[in-house]
Amino acid sequence: MADENTVPEESNDSVLPEDLVIRHGDYLRIAELTRRTNGRPYRSDYVRKVLNGFRHNKEIVKIAKRYLRRQQKQTQEMMGD
Repeated sequence: MADENTVPEESNDSVLPEDLVIRHGDYLRIAELTRRTNGRPYRSDYVRKVLNGFRHNKEIVKIAKRYLRRQQKQTQEMMGD
């Protein structure tokens, strides 16, 4: 019988699909692509928290998915896959 207060190890709080990989500098680049209501960009640590599932911001997730898919596509084209 499982304890109701424990989280299964296989659960993944990340809001990104597993096929999208974040590399060094991606949080900062995604932060620069997003804007708060006052026109200033989000901070990279906030973007990291959103993408790891600790905060919720649909706009950041949408932009991050688009950015990471483009990066993945460019990498595959460069590698000749």
